[in-house]
Amino acid sequence: MSMHKKNRVLGFTIIELVIAVAIIGVLSALAVPAYQNYTIRAKVTEGLAYMNQYKTDVMEYYASQGHFPDSVANLTSNNDSSTYVESIEIHGGGLIYLKFRNIATYPTNLLFMKPTVTESGSMTWICANKLNNTTSLADQYVPSNCRNNIPFTFSQGGYNFNTIIPSVGSSVAMILNPDNNSFEPIGNYINAPRSTGQCGGGELSLGDGTYQSNNSYGNGTPDSGANCSTYPKEETKTVTVSYYSNTCNDTSTPHYNASGVVVSTTHTHSCTPCVLDHTAQEDKPGTSTYTGGNSTGLCQNGSSYSPACDGGTFSSFSPYGSTSVYNCGSSSTTVTTP
Repeated sequence: MSMHKKNRVLGFTIIELVIAVAIIGVLSALAVPAYQNYTIRAKVTEGLAYMNQYKTDVMEYYASQGHFPDSVANLTSNNDSSTYVESIEIHGGGLIYLKFRNIATYPTNLLFMKPTVTESGSMTWICANKLNNTTSLADQYVPSNCRNNIPFTFSQGGYNFNTIIPSVGSSVAMILNPDNNSFEPIGNYINAPRSTGQCGGGELSLGDGTYQSNNSYGNGTPDSGANCSTYPKEETKTVTVSYYSNTCNDTSTPHYNASGVVVSTTHTHSCTPCVLDHTAQEDKPGTSTYTGGNSTGLCQNGSSYSPACDGGTFSSFSPYGSTSVYNCGSSSTTVTTP
């Protein structure tokens, strides 16, 4: 009696391989973003350690000096940087800006800490990833206790302004922060120069505000050289107004048929050419152009700012409306029938 042994084929079927690949793909799709978030949060943790160091320095400075530091130069820790921390800045009221590197691009790579001095003299801190409701570093990258907003405002000269994160490449309007006597950003500087007299009561003097370009933003150094080389000014000036006139005459010519009955009449309104009659010196409102003016501060228009200019040399004047007045009739001919 002979025995036949069956051969068994070992391995996976195509369906089993497809299922395995699908499972690996799903796990990778979940694991990779989670790992990326984990690595960014680890970088943020390093930055928080730096901020806590500066937080201690700010408290010690306030305790010894009675006011907040003007910049990091006043502190023992002096704008440290690392693989993941690009820079640390101190702004008005002890506000700490930390700018990360290799996480995101400006202005979405900032984290903030701001102190508040209580009536008892103690100091409390808030960690935030939003400044005036403008989100910088995304929530998923920061600890829950840093997912806050800092409504950073201060008053100077009767004006209240909100500090904002300016756009990259823009110019930044600045105001003097009375807390630390340094300049802080208040808005984008985007409007054309205006005369000091046309600020409408919203002017910031150079003692309160100025502007600087964004590439030096944060160093607290104002640039008072606003471009007032050419600026417009609304004013009233005496100009020569020319008056033109002419004379007109009316004639009528009847037309008869063979029976002597009027069948039509031609009416002619004849006018001489319109010529200069006389000129007069009159005061007219308009816009003057001045060159070589000086900046006196900033004009506010909503959240935008423009240089407030004064002085300089008068260049030209454009009155509103025409300086030529025409009181002239025009020739015409009409035909009527009975």
